[in-house]
Amino acid sequence: MSLQAQIATLTSELAAARLEIVELRAKVGKNSGNSSKPPSTDMPGSRPSKGKRGKRRKRGGQPGHVGRFAAVPEHVDRVEQHRPQRCKHCRAGLSRGKATGVVVNHFVYELPKIRPTVTDHQCLDVQCPGCGLVTSAELPPGVPTGNYGPSVQAMTGLLRGELKQSVRQTSAVMTQVFHVPMSTGMVAKTQDQVSRALEHPFEEAHEHAKQSALAHADETGWRENKKKAWLWVCVTALVTVFLVRTGRGKQAAKELLGEGFRGILITDRWASYN
Repeated sequence: MSLQAQIATLTSELAAARLEIVELRAKVGKNSGNSSKPPSTDMPGSRPSKGKRGKRRKRGGQPGHVGRFAAVPEHVDRVEQHRPQRCKHCRAGLSRGKATGVVVNHFVYELPKIRPTVTDHQCLDVQCPGCGLVTSAELPPGVPTGNYGPSVQAMTGLLRGELKQSVRQTSAVMTQVFHVPMSTGMVAKTQDQVSRALEHPFEEAHEHAKQSALAHADETGWRENKKKAWLWVCVTALVTVFLVRTGRGKQAAKELLGEGFRGILITDRWASYN
């Protein structure tokens, strides 16, 4: 390992240690006055005085609150060291000055130019030397029949589902950021492909929830195609299952939990769970 690489490794480890110390100090010093912890968890003597109780907090960080720092990067690609040119006291040149070993790290993240990997699968026609007939090659197993591989489909599903981007916004990100040409129509088609690919694992998770010995269930208002609907959820120790239904009645509850749920169910006692 080169000297420069060793310096980069030690620098990263030192920064990680400093960050861990700051986080540990923050955890030790937390109480109901400088965090979201309830007053019942405060250690004796750490609660604010009665005179301070009832006062409205000012906006922004509260006294004693420790700021959050950016995480130390898992890897460093390049190290650039910057030396001061002149002494800030006497203005003498520092070209021959000896470094003290104290380093202040300033990590800057840059995105590389995104260029998708494009594979041209060429299916050749081959003529039989015996009978003269031509046989066309077929795509081997595992090659997508469409233009988008699993990684492109997964990113489309992430943008539309988890990140809640519109069809037009998803098309713009895929085309302009990832340089994968994708029209709004192809966004909808790809989203449907992702939904069908997730159908089987969803059914497995749903069946596990129905057989669970302990589950939490709830429902809340939802919008589906600009119409009123309900988002139902069943939470177990291993899986969390969501269903969107137009109703809030017992039929939707039975779809979520199954007709013969035998476990312990924790709810807000909404009548549909009866």
